[in-house]
Amino acid sequence: MFSFRFNDLSPLVHTSARGLRLIPVFLRLNPMASAATIFLMLAAGISEGIGLTLFLPLLLSTGFQTGDRFSAAVFGTLSRLGIEPGTGTILLLMTVIFVAKGGLQLWANLAIGYAGVGFTTRLRLEFVRSLLRARWEIFTSQSMGALANSISTEAAQAGGTITSAFQVTAFGIQVLVYFVISFFFSWQGTLAALVGGFAVFFAMHRFITLAGRAGKQQQGLFQRLLSRLVDHFGMVKPIKAMGVEQRLLYYLNNDILQLETAQRRVVHSKASLTTLNEPIIIGLLCLGAWVALTTLNIAMADLLVLTMIFYRSAGRLSSLQSAHQSLVATQDFLIAMLALVKKTDEAAEIRSGTKAPTLESGITFRNVTFNYGAQSVLRGISLDIRAAQITTLVGPSGSGKTSILDLILGLYKPIEGFVEIDGIDLQQTDLHAWRSRIGYVPQETVLLNDSIMANVTLGDPSIRRQDVLDALRASDALAFVDDMPLGIDSSVGERGMQLSGGQRQRISLARALVRKPLLLILDEPTSALDAASAAAFCTTLRRLSGQLTVVAVSHQQDVTQVADAVYEVAQGQVRRQSTRNVLSTTSLADV
Repeated sequence: MFSFRFNDLSPLVHTSARGLRLIPVFLRLNPMASAATIFLMLAAGISEGIGLTLFLPLLLSTGFQTGDRFSAAVFGTLSRLGIEPGTGTILLLMTVIFVAKGGLQLWANLAIGYAGVGFTTRLRLEFVRSLLRARWEIFTSQSMGALANSISTEAAQAGGTITSAFQVTAFGIQVLVYFVISFFFSWQGTLAALVGGFAVFFAMHRFITLAGRAGKQQQGLFQRLLSRLVDHFGMVKPIKAMGVEQRLLYYLNNDILQLETAQRRVVHSKASLTTLNEPIIIGLLCLGAWVALTTLNIAMADLLVLTMIFYRSAGRLSSLQSAHQSLVATQDFLIAMLALVKKTDEAAEIRSGTKAPTLESGITFRNVTFNYGAQSVLRGISLDIRAAQITTLVGPSGSGKTSILDLILGLYKPIEGFVEIDGIDLQQTDLHAWRSRIGYVPQETVLLNDSIMANVTLGDPSIRRQDVLDALRASDALAFVDDMPLGIDSSVGERGMQLSGGQRQRISLARALVRKPLLLILDEPTSALDAASAAAFCTTLRRLSGQLTVVAVSHQQDVTQVADAVYEVAQGQVRRQSTRNVLSTTSLADV
């Protein structure tokens, strides 16, 4: 069994096609697999057609006008193949052919289903890869809930779109086979059936349009609802602490009810299409039978055979319409997902540097100017961060301290000036290699709902168990970890809530140290700690001095007292404030 492998999504990402026009775009994504699937669909349809052609002579063997000619052609073909065209032989052949048809149909259906699953997987992987390659601005400008919705809901619905598209193709091929058989049997009846089929299609098209509108509304509501859920439940503790649950419930209740309304419209359009199709088809068949008997003078037996063929083809036509309706109802999820993939692809981070990173002398800012949009943050600053020393940045909120860290990380580029590592412009350095030598401890310590081992390694299989123990020892976390029931295999709970703030901070520090970094960056490392925990953390930090370069952003006196150099950042400028153990309590209060 094969499945679709979409090696290049660009034909789809850059298309503006919608509805049935998406089908040829899907087929171009993997032409070999698409051709094979279409062949299976066609073979299954032809097999059923052959089975019907064997069955028709049995119905027509009593001397009906058209039947005589048709039976003679079938019996003659069997005789030339050396098969005695008896009743038992024909029934046996029919059984074999319909079993084969079932196998081919199963194979085709599996291929179509695998196409949807494979497409969903490929789309998710491509989106995650494009996100990880994207510039930092993509993450700061997007809701995490919206990104989670795209990976989960929109990608799954997009896979349903491609499944529906191939089902439309499959049912279309089978309808075509039925009409070809009926054409050779009676071209007049076939022409009438075509007219009736188009009449049914256009009569039901309104429900397909309604499904498309409701599907588009669903896409927007899913996006908004999941965005609210992820963003608000990430801060559920302050929400409960301040008693504003009802306000959140109001927003969620409103979104959920609107989503229900949109889903009801989809259900209504699908149920209407399924329910009304059959009575309309029966009505058209009855009208056609009356015309055939009174105007075209078609014999009753011939009419019965035509009716059987047309009823089978009408069933496939109904399935075709249902698949078309599903395609239209989910296409906006696909379009939104592809637009996001395109946006992130176009925002790919440019990494042109090739030089291997070193950190022997230090990091230098030379006349660096940096803006956030139209807002000026840093204006022509110069700064020297010595290797193997602790450098602390202090200053009011919004002064640009975190921007300096982001520039060191290469997440942003200066508008003017240069950030140099050992005298080499950071843009000429291999950014990925540079970041792989950095340990980063953010202000908000976020831990996975997993073991301590997993939180320190982040799933990196190259990190050994002993490396984790060494990192925990270096961060002064090993003592409390050893006291836990399963040691480093103990779970930390949701967002690390089974640990204290100081313990979470030390696990985060161990995560940074386990990769044996050249540079350790700390963003407000003690802001959430009590005095004792902060002092203990700074003692750990002091021991690291001389072993690696440390850059810390902090408002806390503890951190500045263990620093080798302290710089004040204010009003877009940087000024050296003090060195270790010299910064006074008064000057800190002023900062």
